[in-house]
Amino acid sequence: MVLKNRNSIELGIINFVSSFMKEKVGRGPKDVKVVMIDNVLTVFIRGLLSPLEKNLVQSEEGEKTVYEGRRLYLKLSNTERIKGFEKIVGKKVIEHYEGINIKFDTAVATIVFDQPIL
Repeated sequence: MVLKNRNSIELGIINFVSSFMKEKVGRGPKDVKVVMIDNVLTVFIRGLLSPLEKNLVQSEEGEKTVYEGRRLYLKLSNTERIKGFEKIVGKKVIEHYEGINIKFDTAVATIVFDQPIL
């Protein structure tokens, strides 16, 4: 399912991220934004924590627990997630970085492809 134009790639990534998180975590994010420049794709995610996680982060120990759980989720789903991005964009991922801010209920991913995206 290689998508060719900017809008279709952005929509494909937004739909993929939302459905992937819903399948793996039980609920999708509230908002996903995509920025593409040359061979770099950046995904901004807001509203990713579940109601349970939001309650847990009220304590320092809970915040650490949620962070470690999300970090482990990223590690375990890495291969499947990267393949999804490659399928949508039609290019090979050569680097990727993920970050999560539990306090602000946000995350960001930067994916670098072997060729320009468009």
